[in-house]
Amino acid sequence: MVRLVLLGAVMCAALGASALGWFGGVSVCGADRAPGCVTWPPAVEFFVWGAFVAGVVALLVWQVRYLDR
Repeated sequence: MVRLVLLGAVMCAALGASALGWFGGVSVCGADRAPGCVTWPPAVEFFVWGAFVAGVVALLVWQVRYLDR
């Protein structure tokens, strides 16, 4: 449980640092050319995407566990 809380705190810190502009300014990107992209350091980017994928996998496992009910 402590690891999960620590993981959440680190995730919030990474997103907060991005919102404050610590990883650089916002740039224009995407098909609609909307300003909304930030270039993160590779380690932070890997961590955030990894946490997202792990969350999706955890939800999938949770749903599969209760399929027979």
